Amino acid sequence: MANDAWFQLFPHPKVENLVAPASNNYPICLYHEPAHNVMTPRRHRHFKFENVWLIEPKVEELIQTSWLVGRDISILSKLNNCDVNIMHWNKTNGDKRRKEIEKCKQKLARTRTLASSENLNYFLALRKRLVYLLVQDEIFWSQRAKSFWL
Repeated sequence: MANDAWFQLFPHPKVENLVAPASNNYPICLYHEPAHNVMTPRRHRHFKFENVWLIEPKVEELIQTSWLVGRDISILSKLNNCDVNIMHWNKTNGDKRRKEIEKCKQKLARTRTLASSENLNYFLALRKRLVYLLVQDEIFWSQRAKSFWL
């Protein structure tokens, strides 16, 4: 329930019934757009390791190949090489997680409405994939929350 004061702060709310991959209880998500958009200046980003990369097999491979290139270069140069390659990989692949979660949720919702014994394996595989993606997302946001509270 919302009152007039709440609607003044958030004039364009949207409520969505989400897909729950491992439960019969479906969560509700509230999207809101604050009435006042505050512009903040952009800062130069420094390299920060993301914990979510620990469960990403391609990142480990990328680090190993980045480190082995140029065996005669200094450790700082190797670290910089890893930094550049990981940041490039993250730029092209990091945002895909949110899009893939949404795509997986949509497929799961469609499959749920067409439930049959033939597509049960597909439905279960989608649920497993969604759980994996949500775990990745939880790790990502967990690290973010800790960094802002420290």
